[in-house]
Amino acid sequence: MCSQVILNIMQDGGKKLKESIKYYIFLGFLIVLVNPFISHRGRTILLYFFDNPVTLEAVIYGIAMMMSLITILIAFVSYNMVITCDKFMFLFSSIFPKTAFICMMAMRFVPVLKKRSQDIALVQKTRGTDTSTGSFIQR
Repeated sequence: MCSQVILNIMQDGGKKLKESIKYYIFLGFLIVLVNPFISHRGRTILLYFFDNPVTLEAVIYGIAMMMSLITILIAFVSYNMVITCDKFMFLFSSIFPKTAFICMMAMRFVPVLKKRSQDIALVQKTRGTDTSTGSFIQR
């Protein structure tokens, strides 16, 4: 994980990583919290939760899963900086042309949708409708 963080800092000073690390850490802690309640394997029982044992081994395995997942997600941050949609299409178009095209369209859809939603929010704001407050239905 340290090498992935260093690589990301060398690529762009860690800007992209700073944007997404809070979500990755939240997901990791969610795994650490949920895993002991799902997996009951282990010898060292720490406590019982609704008659299900919470074991030390399950907690340690949850921490290991968190570290592995965060490492993979940080690697994908670096991958997305290096491999653009055009490079992806160039690499895989000769092997799997239809699959490469569908994957490229899917990867391109997320930033376009984000930009479109920001534009719509800006238009709504100029009309006098505040889209940052209220529930989802009210917005």
